[in-house]
Amino acid sequence: MLDHNKYINLTRSNKYLGAKAKKEATNKVALYALAQGLKPINRQVDVKVTHYCKNKRKDKDNIAFTIKFILDGLIKANIIKNDGWAEIGKLEFDFKVNKDDPKIKIELTEKGE
Repeated sequence: MLDHNKYINLTRSNKYLGAKAKKEATNKVALYALAQGLKPINRQVDVKVTHYCKNKRKDKDNIAFTIKFILDGLIKANIIKNDGWAEIGKLEFDFKVNKDDPKIKIELTEKGE
C-alpha cells in the first residue's frame, strides 16, 4: 500500500499522479471490504489496523498514513457512513514484520458490542 513519503513524492511530481494513487488505494480497500462480505455498520466503530511489513525500513508514521485510504475505502463500500468523530471511535495501530507475506489486517469493532 501507498505510504506517506511515496504519496508526497507523487503529488510533488504531478498532482494527477497523487489523485490517481489515492483513488486506486481507496478502491482497493473498498473491493477487499466487499469481498469479505462486510455489512454496513450504523454505530460508532473502533478501528485496529495491523501492518505486517516486509521489513523495518519505513517509519511507522509513514505506514500509518494508510488509515486515510482505509477509511475512505470503507465509506466507498458503504461499510461506514463517514469517517468523522461520530462514526470513528478509537484508532489503534500495530506493526509487525512478515517478510514473506506483507499485508494489512483491519479489525472493526462496533461500539456497544
